[in-house]
Amino acid sequence: SDFVVGFEEAAATDTAIVGAKVAQLVKTGAEGFTTPQGFAVTTKAFLEFMAAVIEATDLAARIAAFEAHDNDDADGLARFAEQAITAQDVPQAMQEEISTAYQALCLAERHVDCPVAVRSSATGEDAEDASFANAVEMVGMVFIGPRPMLIHATADRWTTREVAVGCSIPVVQGSPPIEDPSEVERWFEELGSPVWVKDSRGWRAVPLDSPEAAARMVGLRLGTGVSKVWLEAHIPDVRHLVVSVVGDESGQTLSLGERERIVRSGDTMNMDMAPAPVSDDLRIAAGTAAVTLASTMGYVGIASVGFLADTAGGLRCLGLRPRLQVGDLLADTLHGINSVEMQVRLALGEALGWSAEHLDATGVALGLRIRARAPGLVTRWEPPAGVVMESSMAVGMPAEGLLGVMVVEAQTRQAAVVRAIAALKEMKVEGVETDIPAHLETLADVALWQGTPVRSP
Repeated sequence: SDFVVGFEEAAATDTAIVGAKVAQLVKTGAEGFTTPQGFAVTTKAFLEFMAAVIEATDLAARIAAFEAHDNDDADGLARFAEQAITAQDVPQAMQEEISTAYQALCLAERHVDCPVAVRSSATGEDAEDASFANAVEMVGMVFIGPRPMLIHATADRWTTREVAVGCSIPVVQGSPPIEDPSEVERWFEELGSPVWVKDSRGWRAVPLDSPEAAARMVGLRLGTGVSKVWLEAHIPDVRHLVVSVVGDESGQTLSLGERERIVRSGDTMNMDMAPAPVSDDLRIAAGTAAVTLASTMGYVGIASVGFLADTAGGLRCLGLRPRLQVGDLLADTLHGINSVEMQVRLALGEALGWSAEHLDATGVALGLRIRARAPGLVTRWEPPAGVVMESSMAVGMPAEGLLGVMVVEAQTRQAAVVRAIAALKEMKVEGVETDIPAHLETLADVALWQGTPVRSP
């Protein structure tokens, strides 16, 4: 079907599958017949639904105005889009096609009264939406990820910050929640310039170098109805480390290892390296802190715990993301595991069944996000041989944003860099401009070879 496929037909990170992106699409076929073990809604279904949303509203015009910089209210645009999507019914003809495809999948699976396993979307928006997970469970389906109560707790960045403090895990120096922009100036003076504006929803952190700019940003965030907004101090010369953790319902929680997020092209995270080139003491400290935070919160599933590591070896916890991330592909490659399968099994109540001693990674993996610099139509798509390439891109497909993720593995960091350079030069993409040249520039940086932080240009 063009609208519904079984999980086994989709690659683990297949970006052409928008897994239950719209709850209405999931519920469309949830009545009147038995359900299969698992399915995903395809991109075509999602795009047709969005076409109906755009036709019924002025969303397209609002987006065009925003892109033309006539309107800089990103939060307002996001709220409008969310309301438009929620209010729009699935077109009747589309409902019928999804129902037909869904019924065919039920018959093929031959399951009776088996709950549907709903995978969260590749963007992670649904994965951190407790109301979405709760809606999935209310109609008798299984949400692939932590339970709604856990999502509610862990997706709130202020809550995880407080839990970390309670576990004696250091966090970045910051203010208490700010209730009025007039409070910003006092905290700006205490924390120094620049300060980072953070909020409980985890929207993009913004560094600002004047109290007036910080106050304006705080006011905008508070105006969206977010529960908590606060300021954090800037720490220079830091590494951004991420530890993948996994927990089951028995209370077993393990670290799957750490990776470093390498910053290039502004603040866009384009490359990950695992393991991070840090000392064993720092590696152990990060893994221990991540496991402590996740286990204290009773986390079940796979999550990522972020840290800033300063030049003196100190760690500052950034919080926990309750979902799979692109960087988990590195742990999969190094350890020979399948994070998506593991997430499904844990959601269905299975135990891990193994311990940290079973993880025996000896090499180094680099993960490179291949992005389009501007929208276009792919006229040539030839990934390199001998590397992991997670992508659904093909000739003739429209391209925008993330096109795929390339993972290369070697025994040493230097060898992994060489393999990545060779793979990028071998890769052939035409019709859209990509960030491959920027990746090659990063890989040529002597800091990367030496294992020291790579700086943004």
